Order: sequence, then structure tokens, then C-alpha cells
Amino acid sequence: MLILIYCAAIAAVSLIGGYIPLASRINHRSMQFYLSFSAGAMLGAAFFHMLPESAELAGRQFGLWAVCGVIGLYIIERFISPHSHDTNGYVLRQQDHANPQHSDHEHNHDQRNSAAPHIAGWSAVTGLSIHTFLGGVALGSAVLGSGAASDVGLAVFLATVFHKPADAFTISTLLIKGGTSRKRALLVQVFFAALIPLGVVCFCLGKSLLATSLESAFTGSVLAFSAGTFLCIALSDLLPEVQFHSHDRMALFLSVIGGCVMMYGTSLFEP
Repeated sequence: MLILIYCAAIAAVSLIGGYIPLASRINHRSMQFYLSFSAGAMLGAAFFHMLPESAELAGRQFGLWAVCGVIGLYIIERFISPHSHDTNGYVLRQQDHANPQHSDHEHNHDQRNSAAPHIAGWSAVTGLSIHTFLGGVALGSAVLGSGAASDVGLAVFLATVFHKPADAFTISTLLIKGGTSRKRALLVQVFFAALIPLGVVCFCLGKSLLATSLESAFTGSVLAFSAGTFLCIALSDLLPEVQFHSHDRMALFLSVIGGCVMMYGTSLFEP
């Protein structure tokens, strides 16, 4: 009964966090706040959750896989799915007030290139899905595992339930920014919310076999690679776009810090 309550609570807050960016049409200013918070949350998830765990599992090789994640996603965005940020559109709009001779062609061209590429959003979905599934296995082992103390299960639950809304929020923001429809983004959120219960079920079915296979260098390498993609998305896609906007500088900065602080706070609950 306890594990069912935990799973239901985590799935509910995940859906709520993912639905916020989908609830209404997002204007330019709101998007910048969403992107700022998402950047901080992704940095926090990488540094406070994924990299420490991957270092423990993969040993000294975790750094190599993290770099591969950064460079791999950079290569894809640079050569396969090139893009520019919304900053050019912002500059053009400012220049239009002073010089109305800018053609519609320039605006249309910028509008096509302003959105972040699909690869960034779907990379975040993949990395966070892996992390969430492993979190479900950890929750199952902490609550249902033989000899597991009740406070350990509560700690894993609190760490998960506090940061899962931020993960879901980040996914929706990036998918919308990449041009994904709200209907498809909502379906992704339903899938994402089900990963914790799925991880618990897999633990119950596999137990010792699954636990042994997850406590491996391979799992640590996958987590490190995913953390590397998080760092690339935050540092090359999200923060530069927010950086070049002159409005709400302090508020946007505090949004980045807020995302980091939330992830650091949840890491304190992890045993």
C-alpha cells in the first residue's frame, strides 16, 4: 500500500509539472522564464543527481562518457540539425521600430530558424526517462527490498517527488520550444509519469537480477552520457538564448538559480 501511494503521488506531481507549460499559449516573456528555470534544473540534475551516481558506478571512466555526451550532442546540433537562437528575432524586432524597411522575408527566415532543434527536446526526454526509470527501481528497492530501512524509502520518495515536477516541466518546455505539438507533448508526459511505477514493477519482477545488472559500469556510463547531453542543452541551447535578452535580467538569473537550488535541495534527501 505504501509503494502504491508513493507511485501515485510521484505520477501526479509529474503530470502537474509537465502540464503547466501546456496549459496556455506561452508568450515570449513567459518562455524566457521557463527556459531559465529549465536550464538551472538541467544543470542541477546533471551535477547533483546523475554525475555523482555515474561516478560511483562507472569509476574514473564517467568523465569520458560525460564528455562524449556533450560532444556527441554538439556534433548533431552543429552539423545535422543546425539552428540559431531567438536572439536574432529579438534584435530584428528592436531594429524594426527604428527602421521599418526590414522585409517580411527576413522575419520569416528568422522565425523558421529561431526554435531550438527537436534533438534537444528529445535528448532531454531520453536522458530524463533513463534517470526516472532508475529512480523507480531505486524506490522499489528502498521500500520493498529486504532489510531496507523505512527512512531510506521515505528519503528516496521525497527526493523523487520534489524534483520530478521540475523534470517534467523541463521536458514540456523544450518540446514546445522545438515545435512539438501540445497533444504529443502531453502524451510524452503521460509516458514519463508512468516510468516510476514501471521501475518499481521491474524491480518486483527482477529483484536481485535487476539490481545486480543496474549496479554496473554500463549503467554509470549511460547516466554519465545522459548528464553530458543535459550540460550541452543547458549551456549551448538554453542559457545563451536567455543571456542575450535585455529584459528581466535579474529575474531570469534568479530563475536559473532557482532551478539549480531545487535540484540541490532534493539531492540532500538521497541516501
